[in-house]
Amino acid sequence: MKLTSSVVTLALIAVLVGCRGSGPKPSASGAVALNYTLLETADWAYRIDEDGKLVSAYHRGDFDDSPEEKMVPSPVDNLTYEKFNLLSPYNPSEGRGSSGTMWELLLHRGENRPRLRYLVDDPSGQLKVSIEDPRPNAGNLYNGSREAPRIEIKSSFYDEVEIQGWMNRLWYGIPPNEPAPVGPYNLSNTIYNGHVFWDADVWMMPALALFAPDRARSILLYRQEKQAQAAKNFVEWDQAGRPNAKGQSKPSGIKGGLKFPWESAKTGKEVAPATSRYEDHITGSVAWSQNYGAMLGIIPKGRAEAIKKGAAAFYMARSEPSPEGRHIRAVMSPDENHIGDDDLYTNLLAQWCTGEKFYLPKDSKSLLTYEGDPVRSYKQAAAVLAIYPLQDPVAVSQARVMMERFGDKTIPNGPAMSGSIHALIWARLGETERAYATWQDSWQPYKRGNGLMAEKRHKPETNFLTGQAGCLQTVLYGFCGFVVDWKPQPGALWSKQLKSGAWISIKPHLPAKWKSVTLNPVVLDGVRYKVEISPSQVNVTQGDR
Repeated sequence: MKLTSSVVTLALIAVLVGCRGSGPKPSASGAVALNYTLLETADWAYRIDEDGKLVSAYHRGDFDDSPEEKMVPSPVDNLTYEKFNLLSPYNPSEGRGSSGTMWELLLHRGENRPRLRYLVDDPSGQLKVSIEDPRPNAGNLYNGSREAPRIEIKSSFYDEVEIQGWMNRLWYGIPPNEPAPVGPYNLSNTIYNGHVFWDADVWMMPALALFAPDRARSILLYRQEKQAQAAKNFVEWDQAGRPNAKGQSKPSGIKGGLKFPWESAKTGKEVAPATSRYEDHITGSVAWSQNYGAMLGIIPKGRAEAIKKGAAAFYMARSEPSPEGRHIRAVMSPDENHIGDDDLYTNLLAQWCTGEKFYLPKDSKSLLTYEGDPVRSYKQAAAVLAIYPLQDPVAVSQARVMMERFGDKTIPNGPAMSGSIHALIWARLGETERAYATWQDSWQPYKRGNGLMAEKRHKPETNFLTGQAGCLQTVLYGFCGFVVDWKPQPGALWSKQLKSGAWISIKPHLPAKWKSVTLNPVVLDGVRYKVEISPSQVNVTQGDR
């Protein structure tokens, strides 16, 4: 078989016995399989020496313990040790071996090359590691912390392993305090070509905001960096007659608008094909995310308000007035299987941005997903987004009715995003066991090797970071019960007013299987806390772990 660059992403066999450079050296013994996190299967294996040089490779088959070795003619360029980190004890039910440990290895390829991340499957427990980072001032790379935040769950070890893995992939995969274009698969796959969608704003940013504001800030800074292009996008769209999914009209003449693209390329221009570019909730989603970051003190309030003001101008140009409220016509819903008038999520964002009354679709029972909604099936969660993340008061008051109507109507082959939202809302409604079962179903069918996640139940491609971030949000904002709002939550066991004037409250909804959850650190207004949550008690202590 010809070795290609794609093959090099499959697997490694490593003997790590040292590291080049001055200072303490990592030491290890034992040959272990290193499964690269880009792919979940390993048909080829490779050997690197103590200096990080690739010296040999062989094809090992599915579970072949005596593979035929084949030499590789060229070494891997400039591959040096960066970090060797214990992830979790190995789960023998999910792979080779009957016991052992799962590790993560980070390798670095030169000054301006991305880090390489590997999972280390050590089923026989041979690997012995004693590591100190040999680089001077290495802690500065992680803004004072070289370890991902920890989430510990008492009495549910395997849930903890999955949750910590999601956090690790978010934390290690996003650089701190610099604009980061984080796509649904981040750098793990070429699907979507690395382009940025609402996944970053609505799914990933809130999952990081409490633990790692430096990384949440990177997502927010990316949108701010593209703000000038969003202004150009608006001008071009308006001058073209404000095209929507069914046609166009005349320019509005409105000034100062921002139009963020549904699918953002490096330039910040729209690159979405066909009708996907009419998912006009994206601009409001960006504004919502910026506001959320400002509430938590992650970015200045003024930066968030500027984007909200630009979004308001866009929605005024995008809508038309009527006595019953402004209408947004011919728009694609988050459902994505529907194009029509007055999508609930889109109109709520427009109403919040502008302060104007927008028409909200409803019938005699509750709010609807969009005008004329037959309440049959949806590609993914849509109407319930009004409950969370928007926390619209009317939707929250109807949450149980809306969940009973919409919660079980997403199609089986939809993306791995909906179940986590449904589980979060069920938890807030006090339906903890229903929430737990829904949460399990939001990731178990999508789970692939090494704890990676696919976007669809029957697709092999990984790692769908959006789905993992959604599941992490269920843990934080559902089971643990964190709520960020402009007022403390009734019945909360702990509340704190932030410098922005917003409140953060904790009202636990732990499933019966979880005796307690410990989060360390939770960072609020730059202060690090250890938060211990049980069903009837919340302990918050200040200080580093």
